[in-house]
Amino acid sequence: MHTGHANNRWQRASGWFIIFVVSSVPTIIGLLPQGAGTYGLGVPSHHLSSQSPLSPASTPVPSSPVIIPTPNQGPVKTLVTLQGTGWPSGSQVLLSYDSSSDCTPPNLIELSPDPKPTVGSDGAFNASFSWPKVSETGLWYICAASSDGAATGIASFNVLSLSPPSLTILTKGPFMPGETMTVQGQN
Repeated sequence: MHTGHANNRWQRASGWFIIFVVSSVPTIIGLLPQGAGTYGLGVPSHHLSSQSPLSPASTPVPSSPVIIPTPNQGPVKTLVTLQGTGWPSGSQVLLSYDSSSDCTPPNLIELSPDPKPTVGSDGAFNASFSWPKVSETGLWYICAASSDGAATGIASFNVLSLSPPSLTILTKGPFMPGETMTVQGQN
């Protein structure tokens, strides 16, 4: 088993790469035609044994921005809480929705949580909004981008109904404690 640091630069782009995980350690093996150039076995430095005599300098790996809606499905007007992690500290996040996962105009429509969420020093933010009226049920996409466009994230929301939830009290009041009433709900 390899525990040291190997050359992870490639002189050619041709050949095969194999990526596999052994004991939660992602490993990349490059196979190039004979005589095609250097090849190496790469093991991320944070997975190397502290006893390894050849431990390279630790390089921080930036986390990818993530957004998670809760709930991730419901009818229009559902109150959605969006939690973001891995975002650039101090940045403002612009939120939109789209019927396509590419999150590009002309279908991209801005959501309106105001003020716009600002990312904390831990790279996290929270925002809440009511899911807007849309043209059809099914998967829609929440699109988030830092105000400078350097970080983006996408999550899906499954619209189950085009009508918001409603309740109707069918029994006439006034009501006294312990009395029975009939309520009808939709969506």
